[in-house]
Amino acid sequence: MRIQTTRFGELNVPAECIIRFVSSLAGFPRHKRFALFPYEENSPFYILQSVSNAELTFLLVDPYRFFNGYVFEVEDDLAETLGFSDENPPAVYTLTTLHDKLEDATVNLLGPVLVNWANRTAVQMTLQNSSYAVRQPLFPEGFSLERKRDEIRAKQNVKPVNYELRQEAIG
Repeated sequence: MRIQTTRFGELNVPAECIIRFVSSLAGFPRHKRFALFPYEENSPFYILQSVSNAELTFLLVDPYRFFNGYVFEVEDDLAETLGFSDENPPAVYTLTTLHDKLEDATVNLLGPVLVNWANRTAVQMTLQNSSYAVRQPLFPEGFSLERKRDEIRAKQNVKPVNYELRQEAIG
């Protein structure tokens, strides 16, 4: 399916990426059909693009890549309506808001988006009596590329390359 967007130009989206919200996203009652696809391969970020409105685009994130303890219950009637089960659990995404600095990005943990990829239906659920926030910082400890790089290297036991020594050896 071809979709016109203001951010990405014309997209050719596979039919299996088109989802239908059984009830609309908060604040967007007329928009129920969207394309949902990864921002990049292996990225925790996803694009949710309206099929009918080129300007309506959301950035979603896989919350479990950032919040290991994120849990909530799906009511039985909602699970039945969308066809969720132990064998077919929902894919969970959260709406992301970007600010001037990436490190200030927030996510809406109180309103997760649940998708049933088997029948391509979705809903934005509103959690009741929850301690989760509408504007939860995505990077609560800040965001430092160098710190993240060092954490990854430490986990993988990778030693940083000393480029000065390498250049001397080469040339």
